Amino acid sequence: MQVSDLAFHAALGKLVADVGHADFWWRLTTFLRRQVAFDTWVAMIFQPGRRPVLLAGCPGDAAAEALLRDYLARFHLLDPFCRFALSGPEAGLYRIDDVAPELFRQTEYYQTYYRHMVDHDEAQFLVPVGGGRVISLSLGSHGVFSAADMGGLQLYAAWVLPLMALAVRLEAGRRRGRGGRAGTPGPPPPDRAGNGCDGADAGGAFDQVHCAVHADLAAYDQGPPPQHL
Repeated sequence: MQVSDLAFHAALGKLVADVGHADFWWRLTTFLRRQVAFDTWVAMIFQPGRRPVLLAGCPGDAAAEALLRDYLARFHLLDPFCRFALSGPEAGLYRIDDVAPELFRQTEYYQTYYRHMVDHDEAQFLVPVGGGRVISLSLGSHGVFSAADMGGLQLYAAWVLPLMALAVRLEAGRRRGRGGRAGTPGPPPPDRAGNGCDGADAGGAFDQVHCAVHADLAAYDQGPPPQHL
């Protein structure tokens, strides 16, 4: 085993220990970015008949934050990944080309939202958790993920997927323990959880977006364990 392998496994062990932290998604994507280059990320829960629950992300500037609000309000209805996630897929790693329709880059969704927020390529880790809900971690790239990139992400999926499910269950459990209920927003996430992709604070509007939907997580039902892991 090489020294680099030891460092990787030490970092992975630290990440597993950190799964209960409020900024887990930031820590997870920071870890993944050391292995595979990507430009944007967002974690959310897709759910039938309701808007997605935003968990964390790095929307960036004010224009991007406005687009994120629009996504949560209406653009998710046009999102090929959202539609695919709600169709009942197995847990796994998927790429935009696997789920998007033909001529995707000519659609209203691509022109209005996707090319501004994601740009070119996207991979998502999807974890069904019961009740038709699916946890999603989206990684966006201004370029194209290479075969090596996708191979690495596919390899990491073996532990990324169960960690995603565990993180959501722990967060839901914490909120139930604090007496959280639907319609009662939780506290804002730690500053670092709302940081931009480059580590700069996204601030302001993103925190407002996060708090506006954070109450949905208080009503999240643990449901059955993740499927097909």
